[in-house]
Amino acid sequence: MTRPTMRCALLMAAMLAARPLGAQGLQGVSEGEPVRVATLDAGPRLYGVFVRVRNDTLYVRRDGETVGVPTSQVRGIEVRRERTALEGMGHGMTIGAPIGLLAGYGLALGLEGGGWDCIDRCGENRILTAALGAAVGAGVGMLFGAELPGTRWERITPRPNVAVRPVPGGGVALGLDLKL
Repeated sequence: MTRPTMRCALLMAAMLAARPLGAQGLQGVSEGEPVRVATLDAGPRLYGVFVRVRNDTLYVRRDGETVGVPTSQVRGIEVRRERTALEGMGHGMTIGAPIGLLAGYGLALGLEGGGWDCIDRCGENRILTAALGAAVGAGVGMLFGAELPGTRWERITPRPNVAVRPVPGGGVALGLDLKL
């Protein structure tokens, strides 16, 4: 390293050591959004409203009080988001189709009666009615899902945490916490 480069590096390190860099924030979450935070201590998730990230601490408001969690202890963060009408339709269809299938099959089973009356065509009515029930259930689920899409939890990825601190005995320590 040349002498001017060394001086520049030392000056930069001294400026950074004077004020530690905190967490750079979270991409994809804004103040006031409902969040749930999973920590490394395997305890229950922290549910609340996102407040901010400052000096390597994530702040969440829960039950009227603000709780701080060190970002180094955060395993994952999920944000509660509204579904779009299209997502709601897909969600409604995935719920409505199996319910309609089972309802159609049960209806056909109840109406068929069983026994020796259906020797040649015993399962056809069940299959057709179950398929019709699945189609009706999917359609009704799509209608409800489009009208009432609901919400879902979306996992967000925190930005890397960078910290610079002076080391006893001289020098500077640089810490980078990057979760992949």
